[in-house]
Amino acid sequence: NCFIGARSEVVEGVIIEQNSVISMGVFIGQSTRIYDRETGGIGYGRVPAGSVVVSGSLPSADGSYSLYCAVIV
Repeated sequence: NCFIGARSEVVEGVIIEQNSVISMGVFIGQSTRIYDRETGGIGYGRVPAGSVVVSGSLPSADGSYSLYCAVIV
């Protein structure tokens, strides 16, 4: 019971729990960082129930570059 937007990919056994929404163009694999804005935590391989996920990026520790991530908004 989830919505997966157009051109999104969920691969490598990633678990998307009930009532979640994956926005268009989001890629989630086992090594994709999943950043939760509410808690500030980073997870891998599982999207909690009721989440809305969009594409995003996280800056490096020194701010010199950013890497792709999925963001729970």
